[in-house]
Amino acid sequence: VNSGRITLSFVDAIGTAIANVNGGSDAYLKASLPTGVFAPAGGLVVNVSRSGGSTAVGPTNYTGLVSSITIPAGQNTTSTKAFTAQNAGVIGGSTILTLSGLASTGYTLGPNPTITINDNSGSIPSNSVITISAGSVQAGSPIPLRASLPTGITTASKLSIVVTPSPAFPANYTVDGVMV
Repeated sequence: VNSGRITLSFVDAIGTAIANVNGGSDAYLKASLPTGVFAPAGGLVVNVSRSGGSTAVGPTNYTGLVSSITIPAGQNTTSTKAFTAQNAGVIGGSTILTLSGLASTGYTLGPNPTITINDNSGSIPSNSVITISAGSVQAGSPIPLRASLPTGITTASKLSIVVTPSPAFPANYTVDGVMV
C-alpha cells in the first residue's frame, strides 16, 4: 500500500514556495508525497477548505478558492490554482488564509498551509488621493478641516496628514496658533 504524509504548501505559478500574495495575483496549492511514495490508481484526492483561524474571507480577500487537489496516479506531486487574491480597499492591510484538509484513508496531512494576502489598494494612484475640505468659516474662529480618502478606501493603520499653508496664503492668519 502506498501511504505517507501529504504536504500542502502555497507556491507561485512556477512552483516557488511563497508566504505572501498581493491583491490581484494568483496563489497555487502544491500537494506532495514523500520521496519514493506515489499516488495510487485513480489518484490521491485531498479536500481542502478555509480554516476557522483565518482572517481572510471570500470574496472580500480572495475568490475562486479551490476545494480539492488531486495527485495523479503514479505521481508524487502536483499543483493547482488555489485562489485569486483580492484588494479589499484597505491601504496597508493584510489578512491570513489557512487551509485545512482531509486526505484519503491511509494518508496523513502535514501542517495546514498558511499565506498572507496583502491588500494592494495603496499602489493604485487614484486610491491614495486625499481630499481636504473645510467647513464654514467665521472671522476669529478655527477652520475645521476634513481629510478623506476615496469612497470605499480605508487604511489599516492611522494616517497622519500635515497641512502646510502655501506662500500665497493670506497674511494675518494662524495655523495651529502660529501666525502665517
